[in-house]
Amino acid sequence: MLRERKFDVAAVEDMTLLKTVLGLTDDQVAEALKERAQRIYDKYGTLMLNTDGMTAEGIERKATCRALFSKLLYLTEYEPLVAQGSEAFKTTDLRMIFGATDEDMEKLRIVSLYDIDIEHLDAMMRGAPGRATADEQEGDQPGKDHEGR
Repeated sequence: MLRERKFDVAAVEDMTLLKTVLGLTDDQVAEALKERAQRIYDKYGTLMLNTDGMTAEGIERKATCRALFSKLLYLTEYEPLVAQGSEAFKTTDLRMIFGATDEDMEKLRIVSLYDIDIEHLDAMMRGAPGRATADEQEGDQPGKDHEGR
C-alpha cells in the first residue's frame, strides 16, 4: 500500500479498518510495520537526506527511501494502528532500522495527511525536485501539535 496507492486519509482509514476486521493487536501491527521497514531498508539502504555527489540513480533510490520512510513513520505514530504508550510502539523505532537521527525524523515527519503536499511526496518517490516541504507551506506553524494522527 505504501507504493501502490495514494497515501491519504482514505488509505490510512482502510488500514485501520483492516486492523479491526482482522482483529489484529497492536503487537501484530507493529511487527508488520517493522518487517515492512526492514524490507525497505534492505532494498534502499540507510536513510540519507544529503545526496550530494550521488548519481541520478542513487538520488532516486534515496528519494524513494525518504518517501517510504515518511509514510512508515506516520503509520507507526498513528494511534489507531499502534497505541503510542504500548510496548508494541517501542518496537517500531525506525531510527534503529534506517540509521536515522531525530533531526531526520523531524524533517520527514508527516504531521497531518490534510496538510501534506502529495505532489511533493510523489516527486520524492520519483526522485524529481518537488515543491516546498510540508513545513514550508503557507499556514504551517512551528510547534504545531500532532493530534491529527
